[in-house]
Amino acid sequence: MPAQTSRFDFSSPIEVDPLMTTSETASYTNTTISHLGQLRHRGQGPKFIKFSSRKVLYRKSDVDMWLTDRERTITE
Repeated sequence: MPAQTSRFDFSSPIEVDPLMTTSETASYTNTTISHLGQLRHRGQGPKFIKFSSRKVLYRKSDVDMWLTDRERTITE
């Protein structure tokens, strides 16, 4: 029987996108936990992961992209 090969390449390092709690995300974005909840409810905040019925997580890259999308040079 031939040796079984893996479909995953473990030879190169895996880059991990850190997950942040709501509290960590609020601190990182200089806002409040409550405000993040309001943004989630309205669909206006960063993408999030509904980990369980009581736990929400955010990928740091999604939060960074959300912040970048809100950069402005003039007041509109």
